[in-house]
Amino acid sequence: MNTYNTIFSIAFPNILSNLSIPLLSFVDTLIVGHMDDASFLGALALASMIFNLLYWSFGFLRMSTTALCAQSHGATTDNSLNQDSPFVWFLRSLFMGLFIGLCIILLKNPIQTLCFHFVESSQNVIIAAQTYFQIRIFAAPATLSLYAINGYFFGVQDSKTPLVLTILANVFNIFLNYILVYHFAMNIDGVAYATLVAQYLSFFIGLILIFRKQHFSQSMKHVFNKVSFLKIIRVNTDIFIRTLCLIMSFSLFTIYSSKISDDVLAVNSLLMQFYGFLSYGMDGFALAAESLIAKYIGSKDVDSLKDTIVKIWRCTWIVVAIYTLIFYFAFESIITMLTHHTFLLDQSKAYLWWIVLAPILNSPAYIYDGIFLGSIQSVYLRNAMVFSFFIIYLPSLLFISPQFGNHGLWLAMSLFMIARAVSLKYYLKKVEFV
Repeated sequence: MNTYNTIFSIAFPNILSNLSIPLLSFVDTLIVGHMDDASFLGALALASMIFNLLYWSFGFLRMSTTALCAQSHGATTDNSLNQDSPFVWFLRSLFMGLFIGLCIILLKNPIQTLCFHFVESSQNVIIAAQTYFQIRIFAAPATLSLYAINGYFFGVQDSKTPLVLTILANVFNIFLNYILVYHFAMNIDGVAYATLVAQYLSFFIGLILIFRKQHFSQSMKHVFNKVSFLKIIRVNTDIFIRTLCLIMSFSLFTIYSSKISDDVLAVNSLLMQFYGFLSYGMDGFALAAESLIAKYIGSKDVDSLKDTIVKIWRCTWIVVAIYTLIFYFAFESIITMLTHHTFLLDQSKAYLWWIVLAPILNSPAYIYDGIFLGSIQSVYLRNAMVFSFFIIYLPSLLFISPQFGNHGLWLAMSLFMIARAVSLKYYLKKVEFV
């Protein structure tokens, strides 16, 4: 199998499997967007902002697990039960995911109070968002553990199983959304329950698929090895800081949208669906870069590593062109599918070009992320994100957006994405892959 086939065989299933979060969000938005009360859209956007902050902040559970499992998998074909086997790396991440998820549930009320303290919106929007939050928060252990589950499968070069888990979760979510909202006359609470159950279904099936082929009791003695556990904590801390800055950028975008008006908040929640599909689509190629680069570093195959990086970029720009054309020609159709409120469609059209340019401006950052994650260069990832967030994004948000309104918000976000790519390209010169 040549390099292109290898890349696409990993990227396409990864794209589909990583669509679980935006697809769940898309389905929720689709259902809520057709409810009689348009304020539910704003409520969903606010609640989703909080969950993005919570869950994506712990995205290191997927990222570090993929890289560490892939390097271990590439280093030897004998995945015996040693302290750094892929399964043992997975168990470390799984326990961390369950522990963090339980802590989030215990702290759900302080988290809600803190997050909603910074939100300015109508009382109807706030109440509906809090209702959604108080239900879906109980999915935290399952959602975070799924990051570790998917990371393990990606690391051992199995991209089909996460795809199966994604399909099951989304089919069940769609089914429950339809039943709870249209047959039991529930509103945003029904949408939250559907997402909650879908996450746990995928979680339990994923655990069964992994544990049926492994020796749990024999592996446990290696899980808390001091050296290896400190390594995963160090890597996860860097990625946590990086991811927290990324999520804060989107959270601040939502908060500033709510400060302008409820209509702008609703419009931007619709437009952000394009960002979601773009980021998770491009993440498929970033994941392909991450898993293959980690594998070749583990096996010390320098030629295959360099060849993979070159061809990943070629594939990326082809996909960028496809995304750009789809966003331009299908923009109105997608907005219409998301909501029947014509005034939201009319207002959305003013921001068409920000969405059309997004694939070109945003995509390089995701590919660089994959390259640095695969080589486990977490310090550079952290430093690049801190620079982009504090030096570029925050000043743009504070000083540009007030002058240009919602267009200023989209300009600030675009500059942030460009800064991520430029800073990571700078750090790439310092990386020694093997």
